[in-house]
Amino acid sequence: MDSSEDEAQDEKFFQFGRFFGVGLGVGSTTATGNAGKLYQGGFPTVAFRIDYWFDFQFALRLEVENSKHNYNVAPDGLTDVNLFRVMFKVKYYFDTRDLSAPITFVGPHLILGAGYYTRTDNVGSGNGDASTAGSVQAQNAIGFSFGGGLELTLKPKKTYLQLEAMMHSVQFGDDFDPKFKAAGIPDRTGSWVEASIGLMWTW
Repeated sequence: MDSSEDEAQDEKFFQFGRFFGVGLGVGSTTATGNAGKLYQGGFPTVAFRIDYWFDFQFALRLEVENSKHNYNVAPDGLTDVNLFRVMFKVKYYFDTRDLSAPITFVGPHLILGAGYYTRTDNVGSGNGDASTAGSVQAQNAIGFSFGGGLELTLKPKKTYLQLEAMMHSVQFGDDFDPKFKAAGIPDRTGSWVEASIGLMWTW
């Protein structure tokens, strides 16, 4: 693309593109692997999003999410779990200008991110260890996420409906703790899968 084409594309973006957006999302988060045998729940997952578009194809997102889970496995008993994450994500929108109108309308894109994850366990009173029964235990880790989505235009340059699916890969410090081995769960390893729907208001 030569300089004249670049200028034309820039002018088109300034005229028809989006620059900044704020959004809210809701969905469900489910664990896989051994973590999936332990952690239940995950709905609702709530999200707050801030998007910034560089051009028609690339955007940067700051996202804060939280999902609530639980388990009822010896020796802990009924335990409430909170999975909180703060993530930076890069979104790549496919160039659909030469494709059919329906494909252009849904705005298919890929998402790649990294962030800070905190898993908090409110250990159940059924814990056989009196020193940890009823305690709050937190694990922090850096994790990565990848996935994709669709973005349906409700009102051009103003309001969009976002449908996204993400896989979160994060390893906490106690993932290989065998405390649930007697219950048939050798460790807590696994990924987290999330599906969400949201609204984005843009300027």
